[in-house]
Amino acid sequence: MNENIFYTKFSELENRLDPLYYSGEVNGFFRKIQFPLKSLHHFVVKIDSGIGAGKDDQSDLENGVLHLRPTNIDKNGYLKLDKNIYIPFNTKYSKVEIGDVVFNNTNSQELVGKTLFIENSIDAYYSNHMTRIKINDELNPNYLWIILNFYQQKKIFFNLCTNWNNQSGVGLELLKNLKIPIAPENIQNKLISIIKESYNQKEKKEKKAQNKLDSIDKYLLNELGIQQFSDEKESLKDRVFLRKFSEISGDRFDADYYRNRYYENIHYLSQNKNFKLLTLGEISLNIFQGVGQNLTAKQDNILLKVKNIMNDNKIDFENVEFIENIPETKKLINGDIITPFVGEAIKKYKFSVFNQPQNNFNYTVDNNTGVIRLKEKYNPIYVSAFFMSSIGKILIEQLSGGGGVPFLGSNSANKLLVPIPVLNNNVDFDKQNMIADNIQKLRDEAQALKDEAIQIFEDAKKEVEKIILGDIK
Repeated sequence: MNENIFYTKFSELENRLDPLYYSGEVNGFFRKIQFPLKSLHHFVVKIDSGIGAGKDDQSDLENGVLHLRPTNIDKNGYLKLDKNIYIPFNTKYSKVEIGDVVFNNTNSQELVGKTLFIENSIDAYYSNHMTRIKINDELNPNYLWIILNFYQQKKIFFNLCTNWNNQSGVGLELLKNLKIPIAPENIQNKLISIIKESYNQKEKKEKKAQNKLDSIDKYLLNELGIQQFSDEKESLKDRVFLRKFSEISGDRFDADYYRNRYYENIHYLSQNKNFKLLTLGEISLNIFQGVGQNLTAKQDNILLKVKNIMNDNKIDFENVEFIENIPETKKLINGDIITPFVGEAIKKYKFSVFNQPQNNFNYTVDNNTGVIRLKEKYNPIYVSAFFMSSIGKILIEQLSGGGGVPFLGSNSANKLLVPIPVLNNNVDFDKQNMIADNIQKLRDEAQALKDEAIQIFEDAKKEVEKIILGDIK
């Protein structure tokens, strides 16, 4: 019998007629749970959703209060503060408190149900897409947090939620009637301990990985003999200066371009005898922007966009789009460096080296993205690592300013300076490659640590699942 076909008794209907709600995937899941089930409302002291805030209602860090949104919860249910929104203080708004469980009630269908546990004090309101749950002493809120995230990852909310206008949601009544496994206190504590310990191990591994990545900058600059440089961005010396007309004639007229720290850094680099200072144009075969977005459902030609350029020299080959045709001159080849050329993404200083995946697709980039194709012997790992270094970022900053929207483009990119190691006044390609190999080794070691961190936490979640579903005690 087809598992997608099932029947439900009329007496079992619960004011819903959508089939996913009654699917075997949901009911079968709850039947597997080894502990007694009880509706959440038996434990709820208070449950409410937060307040909405559009762009006109927002403030900033100095004048506002953090507004917790779905983007502040990562896929494992932990707080992340990389994309924060602030709103003005208002005594009528409720703030989260230690012990609160904060449930993401509205999101895409795949993400509904992400849940945050407020373990430490944080000054924050919560949005209308979040439901705050306060429970009594009969249930550990940390345990409830584990269960709700477990449900989310097992697609329970995916099947239970209602859908409208590309959004999905779990309302208060549905959430209050959600069945919760009532494990003995010692089992609840065991599950909490498993998750906490694994997450601590995960964080330690990730910290080690980040330390290796952070060490790349110091390693690269030490190898080049770059010991100090000017980064006094907002000093009076940097902001107040004079330039002769002969210095700016035929060049740019935006004042930022001529700041003292840019001049000082270029002068410092030019005096260093460990390398030869060349322009990116001198060491490149071609520097160009990509193509317009002539999208299609036909899966032959893949368009990489700024969003596909990841940190640490990586490219996301999964979340891609397809386009009709790619001119031969715009097709990516192995060793091409891709980086944002337009918009705020330039300031993230992300550079990735393209290597053709094992497939038959052709690849290109969109017209917000630049491609740097180096001449033979110049190493793309080395060059991209330099532009991600602390001084490389300053050089990019100088050339990408001058307007409301940051813009680098091919012309400015050609002028970027690159230090190439020399030996006896000749380019030392061996040292360049040695530096690149060591940088790649650090990245590989960091990635191995990240993979170990992910596996530790995944193993813990599997152990939790086995306990809840009765596979182990």
